Amino acid sequence: MIDRELQTIAARVRLVLYQQIAWAETCASGDGARWRDRWIERDEWRAWSASDERGRELAEARARIEAGLSEVTPRLKRLAEMFGLDAREVDVVEAALAAAISPELAGAFVAACGRALPTESLIASIFDHGVRRVVTPESPLARWELVRRIELGPGEPDGFALDPAIVDWFTGAYAI
Repeated sequence: MIDRELQTIAARVRLVLYQQIAWAETCASGDGARWRDRWIERDEWRAWSASDERGRELAEARARIEAGLSEVTPRLKRLAEMFGLDAREVDVVEAALAAAISPELAGAFVAACGRALPTESLIASIFDHGVRRVVTPESPLARWELVRRIELGPGEPDGFALDPAIVDWFTGAYAI
């Protein structure tokens, strides 16, 4: 069951990254010199997901995974209940967990945001969180140090990494 849960979480994150990459490629093929802003173009992105063949295929695959997510992710659900995480915070956990357990996703993270780890702005964009920050000092993610900010370089946005003890718990190595 643990393997299925981890595979499902990694698959969901992979699909949202692929959606982001495909959308960026579609935009670049039209007017590559044009500056893109995902917040301003949310409706355009949603229309692309519904009308473009590739966008529709990725959106349908994502919807299938998300429809059964709660049934195959008992540890994720338990973690959310134990620490009082909301849906946006669970998305952060999923992205950081996927980065930890599926190192091959580093290339997709780089293609989506230029960094091998998920950043706050990338997570907000791929999961359509809007502009409100998720990981604030009051957030259970920060308060309980479930995720850690990783400095990626001067002037670069921080990446997120899941606490190694939480990764171990998800993989069945330890209890929390």
